[in-house]
Amino acid sequence: MNYDDIIDLPHHQSSTRKQMPMIKRAAQFAPFAALTGYEEAIEEVKRQTEDFVEVTDDRATILDRRLEMLRHSLQIGILPVKILLTRFIADAHKKGGRYETFSVDIKEIDDTGKNLIAADGTRIPIAEVVDFDIPSKD
Repeated sequence: MNYDDIIDLPHHQSSTRKQMPMIKRAAQFAPFAALTGYEEAIEEVKRQTEDFVEVTDDRATILDRRLEMLRHSLQIGILPVKILLTRFIADAHKKGGRYETFSVDIKEIDDTGKNLIAADGTRIPIAEVVDFDIPSKD
């Protein structure tokens, strides 16, 4: 086919409609995601979790002693008590979870609800605590 008869004709411009902005024209040719959520699902499968390791009886005894030391410090009025705490946080979407270590100021132990209560009001379930230490004040 030879287009010599139309190749030099002027480009058609509508007299009734404004020309579409270039950014909107480009959007027409953007890739179409036929499988909505597919990429997120792939990322979720790739995301790693850790298994919960049961606390041994010896470790549980140590944690109970430290909890008593913490309770004593709070009773004699050392408020708040800064501790270095490691807890296991179960994953909401898959088996396992993650271990998280952080420094936190504890203001109270709630024995009825079995929680450590931080100075900012955060409640940390004692059952999630796998280790904590009361750093020396050097």
